[in-house]
Amino acid sequence: MAAAKYTAEQRDKLLSEYRASGQKQNQWCKENGISKSTLSKWLKDAAGKTKTEQNWISTQIVIPQSRSTLVIEIGSCKIKVDESFSKQLLAEIIKVLVAVC
Repeated sequence: MAAAKYTAEQRDKLLSEYRASGQKQNQWCKENGISKSTLSKWLKDAAGKTKTEQNWISTQIVIPQSRSTLVIEIGSCKIKVDESFSKQLLAEIIKVLVAVC
């Protein structure tokens, strides 16, 4: 009988299932119809892969559009304010700073 061929995705899925099962190799292999030598080879290959490939994750960097920033100086205090800052809160902060500084 010819050996079953598995794609890389199928092997990865089966390895994940094995690791999540918490079962011993013999028990898991018997229940899933995979020889212990095949599972052992996959585990060995996966260990080597993680050491060399580091399982990189694709990311996307988003650079925010530049916004106008207003810097208010009262005494030794500086406040940086952008467009989304609450005008009412800013007014209250300025009142306090004027009283303190």
